[in-house]
Amino acid sequence: MGRGLQPGRAEGEQQGTMAAAVFRVFGPPSVLQYERDFPKPSRRKGEVLIKVAAASVNPVDWKTRKGEVPRFTVTRPKIPGGDVAGVVQEADPGSQFKPGDRVFGCTGQQAPWSTYGTYAEYVVAPESTLLPIPERTSFHEAASVPLAAMTAWQAVESSMPLSGKRVLVHAGAGGVGSFAIQIAKAQGAYVATTCSARNADFVTKTLGADRAIDYNKEK
Repeated sequence: MGRGLQPGRAEGEQQGTMAAAVFRVFGPPSVLQYERDFPKPSRRKGEVLIKVAAASVNPVDWKTRKGEVPRFTVTRPKIPGGDVAGVVQEADPGSQFKPGDRVFGCTGQQAPWSTYGTYAEYVVAPESTLLPIPERTSFHEAASVPLAAMTAWQAVESSMPLSGKRVLVHAGAGGVGSFAIQIAKAQGAYVATTCSARNADFVTKTLGADRAIDYNKEK
């Protein structure tokens, strides 16, 4: 669940400030300002405080900043961002995570009504939204996964199991499409995908699609 600025909370309260990318008015990228002294978030029971190492940009982030969502739902000032990869600073006693653990996840803080997103030095997230980062995966790689991969999974989940089925993925070179191809192939599907000619090798040789359809030539 998202949150606004909530001063005066005692439980797990984090003192001090942090650097963050913040917008206070809707508009173009220039409204996103770097602030050095934004209030640091406070952690509730069941949440994990993370020092952010990497975050990703998803359409919901720039659409919220531009005001292309119902504006009355947006809490401002607003730090955009929901996807995160970073290092645990604090967690509940008995948590599966401890300080120093590398974690990633979709925190849910991209929601318009949440002040605290992931474009900041620190973010808090429900423990249930986080996973350990695999040993050979970088922070940048991990941060690119959560929302796009979750969206791809939700798009094909209702048709699972996919073994032996034929799957068409539109925009296979994009964030969601690239995960959808890999999920379908991992389950044994035949995968065709639309893309531009310059991305044909990427979707077939790198991602594993069986057929690339050039949307400029084939209808």
